[in-house]
Amino acid sequence: MTDSNNYEKVISLEDDEALKNMDVDNETPYISRSEKDINALMNTVVCNEGEAYKLYNDYAIGVGFSIRRGTTRYHVGTRDISQKEYYCSSEGFSKEVKLCETRYRNRFETRTGCQAMVRFTIVDGMWKVTKFISDHNHELASPSEIHLLRSNRELTASKASVINSMINAGISTKHAYAYLSKEVGGSECVGFTKRDCYNYVNKQKMVLIEADETTDSFIWLFTSFLESMGGKAPKTIITDQDQAISNAIAKVFPNTRHQLCLWHISKNAPSHLGSYNSNPEFRRLFYKCLQGCETEAEFQATWDRMMDEFSGLRNHKWLNNLYKIREKWCMALNNDVFSGGFKSSQRSESTNNVLNGIANKSISLRKFVLSFEDVVARWRSEEASEDYNCKKGLPSLAIRNSGILNHAAKVYTNKIFKLFQNELLNGIATNWSEIACHDNVYSFEVVGEGGNSRTRTVHFNASTMDIGCTCKKFQSMGLLCSHALKIFVVKNVTKIPDNYILRRWTKDAKKRMIEYVQGESHANDEETATIFRNNLMKLSYDIIMRSQGNEATRQFCRDALRKLDIDINRELTRLQLSENNATTENQIIDSFNEDDESDPILDPPQVKRKGKIMQSNVKESSQIGSERSSQYACSILVGGREVFPKHHITFFSVGC
Repeated sequence: MTDSNNYEKVISLEDDEALKNMDVDNETPYISRSEKDINALMNTVVCNEGEAYKLYNDYAIGVGFSIRRGTTRYHVGTRDISQKEYYCSSEGFSKEVKLCETRYRNRFETRTGCQAMVRFTIVDGMWKVTKFISDHNHELASPSEIHLLRSNRELTASKASVINSMINAGISTKHAYAYLSKEVGGSECVGFTKRDCYNYVNKQKMVLIEADETTDSFIWLFTSFLESMGGKAPKTIITDQDQAISNAIAKVFPNTRHQLCLWHISKNAPSHLGSYNSNPEFRRLFYKCLQGCETEAEFQATWDRMMDEFSGLRNHKWLNNLYKIREKWCMALNNDVFSGGFKSSQRSESTNNVLNGIANKSISLRKFVLSFEDVVARWRSEEASEDYNCKKGLPSLAIRNSGILNHAAKVYTNKIFKLFQNELLNGIATNWSEIACHDNVYSFEVVGEGGNSRTRTVHFNASTMDIGCTCKKFQSMGLLCSHALKIFVVKNVTKIPDNYILRRWTKDAKKRMIEYVQGESHANDEETATIFRNNLMKLSYDIIMRSQGNEATRQFCRDALRKLDIDINRELTRLQLSENNATTENQIIDSFNEDDESDPILDPPQVKRKGKIMQSNVKESSQIGSERSSQYACSILVGGREVFPKHHITFFSVGC
């Protein structure tokens, strides 16, 4: 029924005008835009869902609009379809909607919604058009634009095969599409757009790595990371909204706070929100929900206000799904756990960009490894330079005689110190008032100068030097906020309390080793070896990097490592000798305790010494059995060398 020669069989016999305007030689018949075609499809009968879709799509393309599948109704208690509807792609939107994909495909406008649709009713297996509306309130595509309509675009298997061959041969996607356009007589005859071509190529690339993208592969990745970190899970992990990653995190890092990247959410929002995203008030409320609220109550109030002011959003599928997982993206619900100030996975994206810059489809593995080593070497050089700058002297201070600022300059790295200094200076532009005091515990309200500043509450224990602020900057960033520092200044605190100095931000951060508690249970010995290896590799790397600055420290490092090498070899030799001696004694005792005493005890093996052997030290073998015991000197091979232990081995002869 889909053949063009049989197309008249599915057109109502009353639609003579439609038949006259139909080009039967064209695979996609062109139907006139005449108002006489308003009932062109009524009572048309086809055999299946595929033919039903093609019937309406052929009509739509001829008129100049794109279609989409709509409501499906079933017979009660079964999965048998009773009715199926297809809509104009602009149908069903009662508010801001995307225009049909013509020259305006990237623009949005507000309208009541296109009503164009067709309904098929299935009776005895046949699909009959029982409702047809041709009411478009938008501009239709001209004949020169119909190749841009989404439902008229298809990348056929034959053309996909050509693209695959060209891409595999190293030809770019751009040139592959240009070749196809030349072959068929222009881009309007290709059957799909350049964007469709790029999407197809990218999809094929993802298929190749679909397995480096499953829950199992991410479980393996996270498990390997956990082992490399000595079993210590991260406090926070930030990813995009991928279900496979979420499943793996829940299994491997059950106590880790999983957050969604705010950058990805912001990037995806326009495609889901339409013209709402261009409304200033909506954007203000939406982005305040993302990262402008400090408490759960404030977030909920802001969200409810957004829903009330834009009532059409209450049934918005994307926003409703986003709200269900609000604990993964709302900063107000995550400011109680450390995240280092990160709100997105852009650091990971930056790393990906670096790798993309040194690799392409044709690069060999050897060249990639060499290029990657160059990148890592550059990173390490920059890191070493930063370390050197941190250690060569104190950074410039905005307030030279400030005790707490001098202390911060001594302990923090230069970059963290600048952040700390900014917080301290911001505290100057705040006003404070004491609101309570009990048992040396003070409560203050701190508010920035200016009418729109938010009021924070700071609690300070003068006895223990504990301080806390409702902004929770220290909990999430590991750095004291301007409000807390303001109270420190008020209370004449001239040194940062130790429990508010996060070790990772200090100049001595690299010297820290993961503490290994003796007696702590580990899954296996390999995990213990991993912890040991990682700890000492970090320490050794830091020592070597710090010693390379001048020849004196270099020589000191060389001498220390050589001495360490000698001492370790000596200790390994001693331990192996002790182990072998213990093994030999156990074997002798086992032989002595055997029940069968009829077997003769042979002479112990003797190793000929170099030089003259003193007869007084070695008894003749014939004397064995006539004396109670005899002693022999034995040698052991250690590392390919003959080693003579200091202690003799005593053998007991039978029958004594």
